[in-house]
Amino acid sequence: MKNVEGVGLLEYDGDAYIGKLGINIFAHDYEVDIRFRLYDAGPDGLTSELIIAFQNCLNVLKNQTIKILYAIMEYYNEDVKENAEDGFCDYIEMRDYNQLSDVMTPKEIYIVNLSDTEIVRNVRVGIYFECDWNDEGFAIRFDGDGNIVKVGTGDILY
Repeated sequence: MKNVEGVGLLEYDGDAYIGKLGINIFAHDYEVDIRFRLYDAGPDGLTSELIIAFQNCLNVLKNQTIKILYAIMEYYNEDVKENAEDGFCDYIEMRDYNQLSDVMTPKEIYIVNLSDTEIVRNVRVGIYFECDWNDEGFAIRFDGDGNIVKVGTGDILY
């Protein structure tokens, strides 16, 4: 176990540091997994860039939740509705953001640096959700500065 300032207790499992975190979204409290994916970097691969990018994502989650909720609702009301009209999934009309908890649950925050640079902006951070409309789940991907760069199925994180 390693206590990482600004993150908490993490355990190294061979290719990632993993831990738990409490978050609040959809007016509900959830405990989610945290995964700092290190690939071949080993236990010393947990860089300050990864930690800063994670903290930037948390700042958006805590202080600008409306941006995240808007991105989810926009995707749900466009893409999911279209898939439902084509018979691929169910769609429930949403009247407010908190109803999203009826169809999705946050499960993991995933952090990985796929570039060889030490630029925080290049770190990928994502929140993965289990959802009713897709077996692959749903995800929101941020750049390391905390800007939402993509929403879609869970595979956009990897």
